[in-house]
Amino acid sequence: MHKLGSFGYGLVFASCLTQTSALWAQAAPEIAALMEAGHSAIAAGDRYGALRNFAQALGADPNNAQAAQAVANILVDLGGPYGASAALGAAEDIGLRAKKAASLVRWGAQIYPPEPREHFATTDRAIKSIEALIVQAQALTPPDPGLVTRLRQDLAVALRDRKRWADVLLLVNTLREAGSTLPSYVRQAEADALLGLRRPHEARAIYAEVLAADPHNQLAIGGRFYAEVEDEDFNAAFETADQLLASSQPSRRYGIARSVEPNPDWLDAQVRAGLVRSYAEMPEAAWERLSPLAEAAPALSYLRSALGAVAAQRGWPRRAQEEIDIAASLAPNDLGVALAQVDSDLRRRQWSRAESRLAALSTLYLPDEAIQRSERDLSQYLAPELRITTAFDTEEGSSPYSLGSGVNLGLQFYSSPVAERWRLAAAASHTSATLPEGKYSLDRLGLGMEGRWPDITLEALAWQNSSVLARAGFSLALQWSADDHWTLGASAEQFAADTPIRALVYGITANMAAASVGYSWNESRSVGASLRVFDFSDGNHRQETSASGALRVLSRPGLQLTLRGSLYASSNTLAGAPYYNPSSDFAVDLTAEVSHQLWRFYERGLKQRFFVTAGVYNQAGYARGATGGVRYEQEYQYSPVTAFRYGLSWSQRLYDGVPEHMGRVYLSLEHRFL
Repeated sequence: MHKLGSFGYGLVFASCLTQTSALWAQAAPEIAALMEAGHSAIAAGDRYGALRNFAQALGADPNNAQAAQAVANILVDLGGPYGASAALGAAEDIGLRAKKAASLVRWGAQIYPPEPREHFATTDRAIKSIEALIVQAQALTPPDPGLVTRLRQDLAVALRDRKRWADVLLLVNTLREAGSTLPSYVRQAEADALLGLRRPHEARAIYAEVLAADPHNQLAIGGRFYAEVEDEDFNAAFETADQLLASSQPSRRYGIARSVEPNPDWLDAQVRAGLVRSYAEMPEAAWERLSPLAEAAPALSYLRSALGAVAAQRGWPRRAQEEIDIAASLAPNDLGVALAQVDSDLRRRQWSRAESRLAALSTLYLPDEAIQRSERDLSQYLAPELRITTAFDTEEGSSPYSLGSGVNLGLQFYSSPVAERWRLAAAASHTSATLPEGKYSLDRLGLGMEGRWPDITLEALAWQNSSVLARAGFSLALQWSADDHWTLGASAEQFAADTPIRALVYGITANMAAASVGYSWNESRSVGASLRVFDFSDGNHRQETSASGALRVLSRPGLQLTLRGSLYASSNTLAGAPYYNPSSDFAVDLTAEVSHQLWRFYERGLKQRFFVTAGVYNQAGYARGATGGVRYEQEYQYSPVTAFRYGLSWSQRLYDGVPEHMGRVYLSLEHRFL
């Protein structure tokens, strides 16, 4: 091969440069014409035509700075800052780098990496880039406060996407203090952050402002909807959901050809209209809306998961598990569906499986609020549990069977699970009454175990009784949920807890055996029946038969009206016992229960209930008489692990045809130790 010296290479380079300059000189008129055509296209509003002409000019003359800048300007205008950067090369300025970072924010919010742990990787890159650009922009001479403001606005959106709620509000306040007018997208990020920080009322006001400027902003509409739900304003949430439903159609025309295709916005609106009824504790209305949708579109995972959540509200845990497992098979990588499976495991008492799922999700995903909530739910199910009840009674009447005034105290404690299924159980109670013979009390102390399986609950306790009568005993209770509708129960007690205290005064005890059956169609309709048999130590045999039913006749957000009916009959084989012991009796009662949510804020809430009962009691050998009573109570949910219930009642009973009036004030506490 012939080798050229350095001088020979110089001659060759000079010759090439002369030829290239000659070609550029020949092409100069064509480039000028392309640039002029591009500017004319811009004036006519044809950005794509202008881009074509400017790009051809740049291709003919790669060093043409004017053509490069013109291409970059249009690409930036069209939302392609990375293409603009490629056109400019090293000539890009901080303004273009800022636009590239803003584009990265949008990319991170819309395109997720396949690995769940990398979900926020692009957004984190955008945040790091914007923060560095803010430092650079603040050091510019002369300063460019407008650029700093725009960078901070983009950073607020990126922080919102990263769920760094407190940082969003801090940055928005900084912008506001600097006198900046916040654009709608920053205000929307502020509203989202307020909602994430459980400040829905404030978020609603900002969403309203955003929608006033852009009524068709779907993300803002969705944010306002969830703010209305979390603000417990279900009338507003219903209105929002129904407006979205009315404004959409099942199909739409798409593209230049105007072909007809299904409209996903319509289906989303239908699902939202169903779910809001579920959030408002109206599962029947939610089921009526969602069930036909799931039948028509059985392969939509989020729809099957939503249907499963409503099935759980309706008292159908097995149906709920089935729907959620189908959803998981359709979308195995969906975090929401995976957490719905955890919720289903908790309902079905599959705690080890729930724990395994959560451990797997914690390794797959970055720390997430939803995962942390499920972990807290699991901890609550596994935590020790305490229940305390207190009641102060007073009974007035001339019957010798009147209990007079007295106190009833009860305590139950359950330990954390042992070998998943078992809990140590302890119980204590104190009952006192003022009888014609004097004031007497019964103290009971029990210790045993409780076993919990998906369908069966078994509790066995050994008891020691003292005060009025010292005697040992035991209790055994079994409950079996055969399916989502049938429930069967059986129990037995030696020295039964319901032995009349007046019998104990005379040294008489009773053993008891019971069986029950219940059928529940759903949360609104149920029936049940039970049989209890007492064997008293004085030779008396008592049989008690009862039947009951419940029907919810009104269900509105925060308000339910339920009617409850009951039938009761008993018989005794021994006459003249010192305790109340009719040869036979019969009672019919009807109770109206009104439940009203006074207020609720996430896990905290206050609910009130009114009960009015009217009935008829018939005792063999005596005239039929009216019975009934009224009761008012409040339930204060202080936290997910602590709830109080307190109230008062007044009732009328009949003993041997003599009316007795009983008043009660009561308080109970349920708490789990986390």
